[in-house]
Amino acid sequence: MSSPAFPADASTLNPPADIVLLRKAQPEDELPDDDIADDDGLSDGERATRVAARAARAHAPAPRIDPALEVGYRYMFDKLTDFGSAMDERIDMLATAIRDADASIEFFAHPLQPYQEAVATVGRIAVDVSGDEPTYILEASRRVGGGARVPLDLSALAKGPGFSIFPGQVVAMRGTNPSGRLMAAESLHMPPLPPKAVSSVSTLAGMYLEEARPLKMMVSCGPYTLDDSLAYDALEEIVSVACVEKPDVVVLLGPFVDATNRLVRTGDVDYTVEEIFKIEVSARLERILSASPRSKICLIPSINDALSDYLVLPQPPLCAGLNATETDRRRREAGIPRDPRVVLLPNPAQFSVNEVVVAAGTVDVLMHMSNVEVARSGKSLTEGGDSGGASPSAHLHQKDRLARLCSHLLHQRSLYPLHPTGGPAKSPSTSLGLNELVTVEAPTPPTHVSAMALHATPDVMILPSQLRHFSKEVDGVLCINPGKVCRGKAIGTMAKLSVWPLKVGNKKRSDSNGMEMDDAGATHEVEDDVVHHMVANRTRVEIVKV
Repeated sequence: MSSPAFPADASTLNPPADIVLLRKAQPEDELPDDDIADDDGLSDGERATRVAARAARAHAPAPRIDPALEVGYRYMFDKLTDFGSAMDERIDMLATAIRDADASIEFFAHPLQPYQEAVATVGRIAVDVSGDEPTYILEASRRVGGGARVPLDLSALAKGPGFSIFPGQVVAMRGTNPSGRLMAAESLHMPPLPPKAVSSVSTLAGMYLEEARPLKMMVSCGPYTLDDSLAYDALEEIVSVACVEKPDVVVLLGPFVDATNRLVRTGDVDYTVEEIFKIEVSARLERILSASPRSKICLIPSINDALSDYLVLPQPPLCAGLNATETDRRRREAGIPRDPRVVLLPNPAQFSVNEVVVAAGTVDVLMHMSNVEVARSGKSLTEGGDSGGASPSAHLHQKDRLARLCSHLLHQRSLYPLHPTGGPAKSPSTSLGLNELVTVEAPTPPTHVSAMALHATPDVMILPSQLRHFSKEVDGVLCINPGKVCRGKAIGTMAKLSVWPLKVGNKKRSDSNGMEMDDAGATHEVEDDVVHHMVANRTRVEIVKV
């Protein structure tokens, strides 16, 4: 069974890891085992469909992970020139996307070149905190402006259409620069959304039969213990629910053994980290696999995982070593089941469940961005304001902070677009409302920057955060913050998703080779249509107390 097809212009990026669920989608109370079910009484076409389903299950492709992150990698040996080149490539890539999507932009001018008339330039938003007050600047790539930086005057935007910017954001800007030393911005132009993934009608027909039940997912994010305890009571509750409800996919995000837990941090424990994971986590994973043979389990690590040696993004899967032998040894020590239904994914991860493209990460990017983002609502379009060429989504979400932050991730085509990385250290607020930036976590090695990029517009984006839990449709994407399972000394929340099959019309059955079956079971070639997934329109999300 094939995965969703990614557009050609996204093929230069590393493909995401994918999970293919091979199951018969039938009502929950009627789930016969095809391998032992009696074929008597079936028509030739129904018998052929059943045989094909058995063959597909027998040759199910193993879940794939980006080869660069199958095992660990060395970091902290990077050169500054490599970081500069990686940022330049990102600016140039998004600049090309902006120019292709906006016919009004013919070229990008050098940011320090004096212009009496409004011109467009492009670069990365940065902040100069060397003076008494922080100053926003636009840093061009070496190709556009030789890496030049120009200070920005955003007063016209604040009084007009409004704006929302943060350090690391790549934008195109139209404005005047009479002196060559200060650019007065008149409008902002955001990158367009990444291309959307599509699936063929025949692929969808093979995933969901006529009387299909919804695809069910459970999503939870650690820590799974209170901050002064190593009792995994919250995880036990999640596992108990999974054993009863038998979801198709259980997505567990770290940290699993929280390095910030007081007992772990002080060493007041009787077992090693691997033993804690084996006793408290791996044993419960075995219970889910035994109680629900159809379920698959995805494990995504956190930079706060004591079981992981990696404090950077992207983070390899749990127990990753520098080679396959070391990875296998670490996995055995942690007791992670050697079962194809247990999938170890990197952080962040992009994968597909049937046709549903999911992007997920454990770093609290929403909190980090909310601490450094500066937004001015300006005059809304409903009040007669002029957009000034700004992105429509900038107006759509200007009053909804959480939706606006999610939209930034989508338009920036990155699951962590901040630069400098990490959360801010609080300082007295300034007239611009910016906090002093201090890098505290999650640096990204330049050789792995592409692993942070969105390969396509996801259908579901999972963004665990300390901010209030939510489920929102943003730019056609279902954005979910399931909350944390444990918040300090209190129990938190988790999310349950039910994705109903996409109705693609009254199509005839076709096999994976593009051959259509008629009523007599004969086959002939057909042209297979492709459709967008529209997952947000057919998904129910419940955020429940653990």
